[in-house]
Amino acid sequence: MQWSSLQVNIDTESIWHADAQNLGWSAILALGSFTAGHFALRSGGTPVDYNIAGRILCFDSRLQHRALPHKGSRISIVAFQHPLRGVFSPGVQGQLKQLG
Repeated sequence: MQWSSLQVNIDTESIWHADAQNLGWSAILALGSFTAGHFALRSGGTPVDYNIAGRILCFDSRLQHRALPHKGSRISIVAFQHPLRGVFSPGVQGQLKQLG
């Protein structure tokens, strides 16, 4: 999978939302010393909670999802494809790829 963007969240909780503009699959990972703070994904009617502590979860971010409350220090990293990723010139795209 290829992603154009990384988002770093520090001690973030979120309400149910969908990232309607994202393209394709996203990936999320949580790091830190915390309890609870699972990632919830709603596909259809029933939400499913995922423990993403030290684990990468790939998901369709156009589905409803949220970060549940936690205690402690929690950092989550989300990789996704931004819809404007194609507006950069090939040279800039190459430079960004070299940066990782």
